[in-house]
Amino acid sequence: MKVLLICLEQEKEKALQLVSFLKKTGISSKTFLIRTRDEGRKIIEDYTHVAVLSALGLGWIFFLAGFFCGSHLPILVCGEKTIESVPAAYAFCFKFFNTETELHGYFADEYKASTKNEAVMETDHARQALLDRGIPPTDEALAECVAEDKVEEVSLFLAAGFSPDTKDKHGIPLLCISARNGHLKTLELLLRSGAQVNMVSEDRGSSALLDSAIVRHKDLVETLIKAGADTNIQSKEGQTALVVVVGAGDEEIVQMLVKAGADPDIEDSLGISARKYANLFKKSRMIALFNSNELDKAS
Repeated sequence: MKVLLICLEQEKEKALQLVSFLKKTGISSKTFLIRTRDEGRKIIEDYTHVAVLSALGLGWIFFLAGFFCGSHLPILVCGEKTIESVPAAYAFCFKFFNTETELHGYFADEYKASTKNEAVMETDHARQALLDRGIPPTDEALAECVAEDKVEEVSLFLAAGFSPDTKDKHGIPLLCISARNGHLKTLELLLRSGAQVNMVSEDRGSSALLDSAIVRHKDLVETLIKAGADTNIQSKEGQTALVVVVGAGDEEIVQMLVKAGADPDIEDSLGISARKYANLFKKSRMIALFNSNELDKAS
């Protein structure tokens, strides 16, 4: 929306107040101040609405009425004196508002409607863009695009109204799919779009962080930790991300997880914890890291 305000210069306070309201609402506006009621007309273009806040001369009324008849652009007239300046014969060309409160309500409703229409248009455009690429707008097609790291296409799905928390036919969330395939850009896009960082897959019972640990993708692990991922979620086998990377011998990811609050004493379905695995595999540096982190917490 873009509103043109027409007001007498000596009554510019009216325009300033309306400009303030429109700005808070999110509506763009421009003010045209005139010195006298019969000053030359303003060329009206690129506006969605015109609001007249002062009583204008007949020249202006004729001009605005003619402009309405040609464009059907809403011409709004606010205030009793302003309304009285419009001859009855031309009343059909204008919308009348007795008070500023009424005008504010109108603009608020118009803004909501225009925002909704824009969203619908964006959704339709994104769906059509997918169809033009031969991609059906379905949950399964979205999951395939995530698995193939097609960032642009995934963006179109999200713009078309698909949820970043969508799951594929196996019950695997998009975030987990991107993590399992090591696709950092797609994962970041999903997080920016509001994907729940701790959603759990139905096949493994794993989170995206746990899946990232399994493929030992450090950038993914770091990104998910920064996004607030729970480091202690356990899979169906009871494994945590820390258990997985201790078993893989990845000291760097172990350190990242421990610093983020991963508990080395959570046991898996075999009754073995990350600490016990570290002892079993004689990972002295990991054991020292666990002990050092506990000392830091104690102090």
